[in-house]
Amino acid sequence: VLVTTDEYAQRFPFEGTTIVISDPNIFTGDKTNVDIINQSGDLAYVIYTSGTTGRAKGVMVPHSSLINYCQAMIKKADITSNDETALLSSYAFDLGYTAVYTALISGITLHILSEDMYRDPDQLVEYAKTCTYLKMTPSLFSIMIHSEKIKSIAETGRLRLIILGGESVNKNDLKRFSSLDLNHSIRLINHYGPTESTIGCVAGEINLDQIDEFSNVIGKP
Repeated sequence: VLVTTDEYAQRFPFEGTTIVISDPNIFTGDKTNVDIINQSGDLAYVIYTSGTTGRAKGVMVPHSSLINYCQAMIKKADITSNDETALLSSYAFDLGYTAVYTALISGITLHILSEDMYRDPDQLVEYAKTCTYLKMTPSLFSIMIHSEKIKSIAETGRLRLIILGGESVNKNDLKRFSSLDLNHSIRLINHYGPTESTIGCVAGEINLDQIDEFSNVIGKP
């Protein structure tokens, strides 16, 4: 069975059954909510990663692992019902799931930005000011802090926490950020973990008062 949209159904021949999900007439059955039968060991999602082999493999993440991760991050980041966050990566990349699932579980506002928006330094800063915590790659962090508007984040924004993950953190970027946020009102957490451990498994707060001693030793489980 091929599940697709009309655009692709016309372009790619398929010998099996094709279901075009954009066709409003494909479903004529009962539209009431299905019964909740999920168990904690059932799959929440499967995500494909190339890892170090260069060959894509599916990582199966059960509900229990996702809930465990989210509860740990909610506690680590002190997330409450007053917070707001944003998705700053592709939803096909589990780095962004920190924001997505902690927001869904906490019932808070989740801003969905297009790639064009979060790759533009000035637009990224303006959105960051409306959020209270963000998860991003160090590369995106570097783009953001080189915006001409970056000083306004510490001066007028609501942002209190940035979680950095997926890559090594650049010490010079930390120094620049520290010089802009003199009161160190915005916490930085270094966070990492392979997809197989469900998004991330180690985290450590970056001490902006001791940046010269900083190294990418990430933290504790």
